[in-house]
Amino acid sequence: MEVETQAGQGEVELALERSLSAWLRGERPPVDLEALAARAAGERLAAAVVQIRAVRALFAIETGNPAGGLALARRASLMARTEAIPSAEWLANLALARARRYNRQAHLAVRILESLERAGSPAWRPWLEWECLLAGGAVPGAAVTAGGPAASLRDLLAAAAAGDRQGFRRCADALAAVPAEPFRREAAVLIAAVDPFELPFELPFQRPRPRDDAGDQLRGWRRGEAPLPPSLLHGLSLLPGDDAACVVLWPDGRSARFLPAGIPLLAGHGVTRLPSSRRQHGRVETLLAILALAGHDGLDEASCFARAYGFGYVPGLHRGVFDVLVHRARGAVEGIAALTRGPGRLALVTTRPLLIADPRTSRSTTDRVLRLLAEQGRASAKQTAARLGVSLRAAQGALSELAGEHACVVERDGRNITYAVEDSVFSEPTGRLDRAGQAAVATVAAVEALARAATPAAADRRARA
Repeated sequence: MEVETQAGQGEVELALERSLSAWLRGERPPVDLEALAARAAGERLAAAVVQIRAVRALFAIETGNPAGGLALARRASLMARTEAIPSAEWLANLALARARRYNRQAHLAVRILESLERAGSPAWRPWLEWECLLAGGAVPGAAVTAGGPAASLRDLLAAAAAGDRQGFRRCADALAAVPAEPFRREAAVLIAAVDPFELPFELPFQRPRPRDDAGDQLRGWRRGEAPLPPSLLHGLSLLPGDDAACVVLWPDGRSARFLPAGIPLLAGHGVTRLPSSRRQHGRVETLLAILALAGHDGLDEASCFARAYGFGYVPGLHRGVFDVLVHRARGAVEGIAALTRGPGRLALVTTRPLLIADPRTSRSTTDRVLRLLAEQGRASAKQTAARLGVSLRAAQGALSELAGEHACVVERDGRNITYAVEDSVFSEPTGRLDRAGQAAVATVAAVEALARAATPAAADRRARA
């Protein structure tokens, strides 16, 4: 009986490893994971049940279902914690951090990853570093793992910040060679979102995907049709800076929206940066960004108004307001470009490259507050206002809103009130994970090593051993 149990456990573990390997190669799972989970539960393999659920979460995210992936990852993390299964917590919580990031909850992803790093399992570090960088967090602990995928990602962003286009392309080529296809896909989205010269692209996949949400989100965002960048880049779009997105308009009418990290790559191309008006809603910049993305053909007045203000245009009511906005926009580009107005139509034409901030994707105060709380752990309203350079009233309003939405918790100590980020699912692991990290069944965690070693043939050898 014991021999049969061990044989069943070996088969489940082998199927689990093959499934994780398939995820890394961008393939569909080789087995029915729900049936595999039922078998693991029937054989009382609690760690395998948790890990299978975590792998299902990873596949759900990869096939364009981040909400489903989050539900699975939440359950896996809760099960691992409740059942006290340290060997399963690493995979479950990394899957949870990834799911949080894909659901635009980068602040929670950062907290999870920082806590996991403090528990200290080196085997998981390359994957942890990758997730942390894309969540917009600083890689905790020492420098990134040399030769790992996060090192190429870090170097890519550094080359962009330095305006080193050749270095940027070298790093892009290095990321295209990362063995794990999910990471290679994310790198392709990031590169296209940062590079102001990139045109609409096709994501590199080895296998057809049921849905291509990241590619569709990116193309829509680059063209100005969607307000937010792809969810997998949400953390990067919240990094400190003046703008969350920019639009470049070339004299031939080509244009694209991109992340501000790519602005230095425009150096040497004679680009004129339009000064920001610093108005609260930035209507002038919004209108100019809308027209820049429309190209030389421009847009009809009704569409311009609706995109700038967010509601329909009624000429009898809104003509005066819109005329004032157009007048201000003309003044803002005077001597740089021309805002032409024909019968019911507007267009922006320039004789030199023009760079415009796009306020429609600017960070809200609540986003900035969440980022601060994720970085510091907790802060008072006064500390928040001082760090972000906003009024105390604005900070208090944002914190109250976040507390009301249960995005943060209120901690009271007498008259002192502080706010902290709290994940209702994740709890900080203890040192037991360090001792158990190497023992996880599906923890072949160094991503590049996993991509090379976790093949069916290698798994067969390990199972026989």
